[in-house]
Amino acid sequence: MGLESRQEISKDLSDRKKKMQERGDKMQDVVKDKQKIAITAKDLKLITTKEGVEQIKKELKRAAEKTKDEFEKQSGDLQKKVDKCKVSNEKLRQKTEAADSNLRKIHQTEGQIREAANAKSDLAKAANVAKDEGKFTKSEGERQKQFKEQSEQRRNNQRGQLNSIRLPW
Repeated sequence: MGLESRQEISKDLSDRKKKMQERGDKMQDVVKDKQKIAITAKDLKLITTKEGVEQIKKELKRAAEKTKDEFEKQSGDLQKKVDKCKVSNEKLRQKTEAADSNLRKIHQTEGQIREAANAKSDLAKAANVAKDEGKFTKSEGERQKQFKEQSEQRRNNQRGQLNSIRLPW
């Protein structure tokens, strides 16, 4: 794999963020599904027959459990996306360290140039590029870390909501 352009890096991060948001939206829908089941259970008039009422309760409990199963399935998929963020963040950290190291080396060389003044201006330009590279990769890493943490926090909040929804019996 060759070097990635800034545009490719930014697009990858944007795509990853979008996929994580979509997964979070699906997980929120699962929470809403369980809420609907709980509301329905609360609103039922369970005065028909013993067998019928027991079967209705059993099926609604089963439906509520399936929402939990679906949530965990979606959560597992989100975790895979979070893990990819961690790998990507490590790569961005390495790129930032490389850019910082390049900047130091270029500055060091720039200070050692005695006679070729024209070379110094090119080294200064190279230093600016290295500095910009470091800023870019650091910024993208921080952006990715932020939306990774937001996704994890959202999932934890949703899990809490899901677990707090109870059927009335």
